[in-house]
Amino acid sequence: VGKASGLMTGIASGSDRSSAAAEAAARALVETMPGVQPGVARSFVFASGHVNALETVPGMSAQAAVDAARAIQWLPGVASVSPRLFAEGDPVFLTDELLVRWRPGTSQADIAGLEASHGLSFVEPLRYSENPGFVYRLPHGRSMDAVGIGNALHETGLVEFAVPDFSLARVLMDIPDDPRFVDQWHLHSTGQTAALVDADVDAPEAWDITRGDPSVIIAVVDTGVELTHNDLKNNLLPGTDVLDNDNDPKAEDFLFGLVQEKHSTSVCGVSAAQGFNGLGVSGAAPECGIIPIRFLSEWIFAGSPTTQDEVDAFNFAVAGGASVINNSWGPLTTFGSVPLPAPTKAAIDNANQNGRGGLGTMIFFASGNEGASVSNNGYAKYSGTVAVSASTDKDKLASYSNTGPEINVCAPSNGGSTSGIWTTDRKGSKGYSSGDYTGLFGGTSSASPLAAGVACLVFSANPWIEWETALDILELTADKIDPAAGNYGADGHSNKFGHGKVNAHRAVLAAQGSPPFGVAHYGAGTAGTDGQVPAINASGLPKSGSAIFALTLRDAAPGAAAILVVGAGKAEIPLLGGTLLVDPTGPMALATVVADGSGFAGAPIPIPDTGALVGQAVDAQWVVIDAGGPQGLAFSRGLEATILP
Repeated sequence: VGKASGLMTGIASGSDRSSAAAEAAARALVETMPGVQPGVARSFVFASGHVNALETVPGMSAQAAVDAARAIQWLPGVASVSPRLFAEGDPVFLTDELLVRWRPGTSQADIAGLEASHGLSFVEPLRYSENPGFVYRLPHGRSMDAVGIGNALHETGLVEFAVPDFSLARVLMDIPDDPRFVDQWHLHSTGQTAALVDADVDAPEAWDITRGDPSVIIAVVDTGVELTHNDLKNNLLPGTDVLDNDNDPKAEDFLFGLVQEKHSTSVCGVSAAQGFNGLGVSGAAPECGIIPIRFLSEWIFAGSPTTQDEVDAFNFAVAGGASVINNSWGPLTTFGSVPLPAPTKAAIDNANQNGRGGLGTMIFFASGNEGASVSNNGYAKYSGTVAVSASTDKDKLASYSNTGPEINVCAPSNGGSTSGIWTTDRKGSKGYSSGDYTGLFGGTSSASPLAAGVACLVFSANPWIEWETALDILELTADKIDPAAGNYGADGHSNKFGHGKVNAHRAVLAAQGSPPFGVAHYGAGTAGTDGQVPAINASGLPKSGSAIFALTLRDAAPGAAAILVVGAGKAEIPLLGGTLLVDPTGPMALATVVADGSGFAGAPIPIPDTGALVGQAVDAQWVVIDAGGPQGLAFSRGLEATILP
């Protein structure tokens, strides 16, 4: 953490952040604070339960701000106080909480000793899938020591991270048989409103194959959403509000409705508004589910999110079964490069590694709208996320879009001859436009959920692929738009467009025929190898010698065996809590993998390249024999395919 500036902030609440003091008492408290500019106690906007910004006296030095904060932290009723600090270029404020993740194997005695020596009190867990972290509250009057206490814990070598739960500056990446589908050029451009023909993502062609599987879910981390919108409500799943710490992610209004939360309603519509229902618009993945997560607000005085809020948002999405997480927001890079906080990085890594039953959740970030380098954005440039830039209705780079070597793909948004993207809006007179829909949405805030919606179609076409394979598919099937200005390298990458504009149709086709083909995952204690009801699924037409059946044994008993059975018919026989789907009487091919001493094995097995299989319709299924499992046997989903030459 670098220099401090003259702007101070404090949580004007009692020692328990969840029980805010009355506003009058808070203003009276501010009157007594040294170094605060006269009149601020009457004029500052009070945000109950959140950090409140207080201007200091003109000309106050950084050291004077630190000294004033150290005096203020002892006042009764002050939970925390902090000058504005900088983590590289990220302006942050200390709170009264610390985020800690102990290294695996750390003894409870060591943990208890360090908690006691620093006066830390447990608040709640950070719900990573493995090795959960902890939120600790500092003793009253110690908020200014949060960095030092975190460093002291780090120096013990017993923690993966120990960092203050900073209050953060995060901004939205927004430029502000379905009747409006004809206007949705980003999905299907026929030249309407002067858009270039085929400046779209080829959505209708992809929908001929899949409109999205309801079990494939996108989590939208954003502002509050219009939960009763007719084009969203059937796709919306239970969400959460990490900003206000409740389970109601509805859009909030402020100042008697003059300020409205509208961003998320439009983002959700771009990715997965319900299509083919005779209403309004369609999303890119019109039959996929949406988990709404309120994380930000257009009303700046509604409170700033903290690092813990970021962690909670990602962990909630993973726990809810999200295949994709969209983030049309990012850090404020006005002051320079902003790093990815360690707890947030851990949440992203957790999503990548443990989401979707170990196949990984795919995380999208808007590149930003400053017309600058995405390299300053530690979130979008991280290898565990997908950075999306924006193209226009002319297949050119949108002038506002951030660019750089970390861009993965681009997707259409506003900036050409059209006024914006048609999507869902707040109902009635609220939102970007009058009515329940708007044609004024845009920025990389729109490009990111469009690319994320295409990823949902990819997972709908092949739910067994890992997230990195899905990213490979998006990149390899992208359209190389504007080759003259794109400056694509020998690796096919452009700093403007990444690997190109996402193409939903080509991506879905690639996902259907892409190895691993018919992948199954198994861990002891599961009744089915992929956690779903086994069923034969038509999944494309693999070629002999190229289609791959893959299995991962996780946490199975050492010596557990998995047998790949390939037969010419189905035999849906209930057996020991599972279902045998492949006729075992006449198998055409067999292969076996065995778990090693750690209980892990992985195996890609190609269909044999033999003439006997060409033209044959076959059914394949993994049968896992594990003495440590609940029934001793488990069965994967089956795959039905015709072998092509």
